Amino acid sequence: MKIIDFRVRPPYGEFKKAWYFSNDTLRSFRAQTGIPSSTSALTMDMDLLLHEMDDCDIELGVVGARTCLGLGYEINDTLTDLHNNYPNRFIGAAAIDYHNMQHTNEIIQKYCIDGPCRGVAMEPGFDKNPMRFDDPRLYPVFDKCQEEGLFISYTTGMGFDRLSRSTPEAVDNVARDFPNLKIIVSHACFPWVTEMAWICLTTENVYMMPDMYIFNHPGSDDYIQCIKNDLINKKCIFGTAYPLTDMKEALHQTLSWGIPKENLENYLYNNAAKILNL
Repeated sequence: MKIIDFRVRPPYGEFKKAWYFSNDTLRSFRAQTGIPSSTSALTMDMDLLLHEMDDCDIELGVVGARTCLGLGYEINDTLTDLHNNYPNRFIGAAAIDYHNMQHTNEIIQKYCIDGPCRGVAMEPGFDKNPMRFDDPRLYPVFDKCQEEGLFISYTTGMGFDRLSRSTPEAVDNVARDFPNLKIIVSHACFPWVTEMAWICLTTENVYMMPDMYIFNHPGSDDYIQCIKNDLINKKCIFGTAYPLTDMKEALHQTLSWGIPKENLENYLYNNAAKILNL
């Protein structure tokens, strides 16, 4: 079965400097998800990661860049280099500048329109000056991405400074104001599971990606029911959140949930392939 992992951060270039490869971080997330760390993550070995992807039939990894927590915009150069050195294995989503639209336009032109990236990665709630997703200052970004046909991978989950910034209402507002903008909600607005399901059911352009929050978290069973449900299923995207989970164990647990074959194929590959125009 072909698989696309929509949330991968490989041990490559600037990514190796990120917080998620530290031993303390990996130890913390092992406790949070109950899933072990992979050998490639612990050793930051790119060749081992590719072997692990092959063993899991993961044909493609989608890599979202981020500038918070110590990384700069040079991470976008790493995305280009990754694509050039491993063609057809990775697709990038570029990190943008929330506070400078001219800079963002330059990034989109260089790394998306003229480069290999097919979307942008956004996590304004984790910025040094946190914003909700529907903050009016971000609307020029949405307008540009909708115009250029770029998807947005929006990180939610537990990184917000307050619960009110994590509300799925912000996703709903943006989705309806930009109906042709593809929005992939990473961490699927945890802990707002049922609200996320409602948004996916009532909009054409929003997709949920529970990734690590589908494993041993409150609400995990509800995320699994979304994948099994014939209506919501086509709006669900598979992601491992590597290196925070081991790909093999994440896939093993996924296959153990009794998801109907057609729904499983949609979740693991077809829905992502549609977003990426494969």
